[in-house]
Amino acid sequence: MERMGNMRSDLGLGVVRPLGRTGSIGKKLATVKEKLSCTLWGRRTWHILLLSISFLALPARSGAANQEPASPAVPAVEFTVQTGHTAEIQGLEYAANGKFFVSAGKDSTIKLWSPGGALIRTIRAGFWVNYLALSRDSQLLLAASRTGNIFLLSLDGRVIHRFPDLPMREGFISAVALSDDNRQVAIATTKGLVLYRLEGTVETRLQPVGDASEVESVLYTRDGSLISGHPDGKLRFWTDEGKLLRTVAAQEYPIKTLALSPDGKTLATAGTPYFFAEIPKNLKPVTKLWDLEGNPQGQFSSQFTQCLRFSADGTSLVSGGRSDNRVNIYRRSGELLRTITVGTGDRRSPYLIALAPDGRTLITADDNIDPPGLELWNIDGVFERNLLGLSGPMTNVATSPDGNFIVTLSADRLVRIWSLTGRLTASLPGHKQYSTGLAYAPNGMYFASGGDEVILWSRFGQKLDEFTGFRNSAGALAFSPDSRFLFCGDGGGLVHIYDLQQKSVRHLKAHDGRVTALAIDPSGKYFATGSAREEVRIWNFEGKLQGESRFDPKVVRPIGPAYSLAFSPEGDKLVAATTNPEKSLQVFDLKAQPLEAIKVPNSHWGGAIAFSKSGRWLATTSNNTVIVWDWPSRKLE
Repeated sequence: MERMGNMRSDLGLGVVRPLGRTGSIGKKLATVKEKLSCTLWGRRTWHILLLSISFLALPARSGAANQEPASPAVPAVEFTVQTGHTAEIQGLEYAANGKFFVSAGKDSTIKLWSPGGALIRTIRAGFWVNYLALSRDSQLLLAASRTGNIFLLSLDGRVIHRFPDLPMREGFISAVALSDDNRQVAIATTKGLVLYRLEGTVETRLQPVGDASEVESVLYTRDGSLISGHPDGKLRFWTDEGKLLRTVAAQEYPIKTLALSPDGKTLATAGTPYFFAEIPKNLKPVTKLWDLEGNPQGQFSSQFTQCLRFSADGTSLVSGGRSDNRVNIYRRSGELLRTITVGTGDRRSPYLIALAPDGRTLITADDNIDPPGLELWNIDGVFERNLLGLSGPMTNVATSPDGNFIVTLSADRLVRIWSLTGRLTASLPGHKQYSTGLAYAPNGMYFASGGDEVILWSRFGQKLDEFTGFRNSAGALAFSPDSRFLFCGDGGGLVHIYDLQQKSVRHLKAHDGRVTALAIDPSGKYFATGSAREEVRIWNFEGKLQGESRFDPKVVRPIGPAYSLAFSPEGDKLVAATTNPEKSLQVFDLKAQPLEAIKVPNSHWGGAIAFSKSGRWLATTSNNTVIVWDWPSRKLE
């Protein structure tokens, strides 16, 4: 136990039990139950994988290799990079207990958020989540796709019940609802109603008695009765058994949204014509109020509405517009209290809204695609936060030397800065194409990101400088130990060395092909470059070649590049990560002469390597796995 404590202190990272043995990241991060229990491992595995290694890659100092930390064990820290949706958001609900809100979308995920906007959990559904309902007791989620998938889930992503997939002949799903006792489920489709009663794990399908036709919206009342809204503007009232009681002509256009007052006595209806329909000039948008018998209680001029909510005290109504970029807040009497402008253009309208039970916070989701918008507002209209996602895979990640910030790159060309808790603090445009190179200066004052251009940023995200002239982008970056020099390796085999103080640059032809990896030794006297066919070269600071290692040119089978390089903290050895199944990790002296080779248990493909600060531990990534060696003994931990 003491040894594990030293490992944690030495590595200086908040990884919960990933060390001490080989195993998949998915299994190891399963201990972080509340944060990642629902994450499935696909493309995004590498996000967390690289993140883990970036924590390991804290700068080593010469002379520290034989020093074990004297401080007590550092408590484990759970870490999740907060990322929003990467495709259109289709569902949005606020828990009645006020502890979280939930969103869902076409990226096949359901996300739970804290009231302040911190990501609590991502549930990967395996299908587009086009419709979402949250139970009144805030314990269950009803999720459905337009094409017929229907699941009842717990908040941690467990499947409570899977309903039969709806066949095409029964239409496309258009809305879902869950009764207050969690025993009744209503599925609206383009051909009618599908109703279920749930007793434990046993479902019973109920057959509606009466004309359902196409349904746009559904809602359960407090006593379990059902109300449906239809494209022809009619309301239909049903018993809990599915018997039609009455039909009311309510609107002149499709009823897209239904809202029930907190006391359960008043129904509000609103809607909008279909998107492809031309709206007649004499057709005016109206929000109407009804009792639960279908008797009108009032109406007022409003907007063509996609989503409608009562405030927690029932005194006002909040509506999200069809394409006017506005959220309107009305008194129940119809007086317009305020308008919140959510965006500009028809792709930023607040298609979905959710209100916090305390009445102070409004959540809006728009129908944009790249990236979709999920925003927090003060009810007075003051913008608070945007929970944007990565609209593409993550390409690199680095931590600040003090461990307080994380920088990520992704295929959407944005550079993002996050706090250690996963809160997005800055989203930085600047790259014309997606970038892959990333390095943080050891002094912690700035970092660099590299693509077609290399941009130097302050730690807070201010653009300090930009360097160009790279061939096929600069994907390998490294800073000198004193943070004065920035090394950039490009696709043409050149290493560009920038003196950030003197504002000068020199160029070194390092390889014939792309520079795939860069590393600088702790003294700053040497640097190493990697390229295709496991080619590794070591140079002194002036650019004189000290030695090189090449794969036997007579071997014609495909040979991968040297993906990652790391000097030992003493500076006397260089470790190169390759795809060679027999020599995945190759250890060289400062003349690039091979000293030994280490076979990684899993095939190494494009991973990362890093030493701990004391030099005691060497960590690598390999196929969704973090592997840790005791470096002095070369023993696998």
